[in-house]
Amino acid sequence: MLKLGIAKSPISQSLTWTHYLHLMSIENEAERNFYEIETIGNKWIVRELSRQINSLMYERLQQGKDTIGIRKLSNRGQINPKPLDLEKYYW
Repeated sequence: MLKLGIAKSPISQSLTWTHYLHLMSIENEAERNFYEIETIGNKWIVRELSRQINSLMYERLQQGKDTIGIRKLSNRGQINPKPLDLEKYYW
């Protein structure tokens, strides 16, 4: 049986059913609680929650390498590069 950590508290009212559907798909309880807390704390919309889950944010933070950099990247999201920046990588 899947449990959500904060579901019993009044703060959980900030999450939608779609948030909960995404969270319930995570089998690891610690990981699920992490994403639930991050979603509430950062006011992630469902699309952002899905992006963070798919980018394996929890696993990357667990590895302990550059956790500050990973959090900065997760907070700002993917920034589309300038055309000249793309030229550096593809030419």
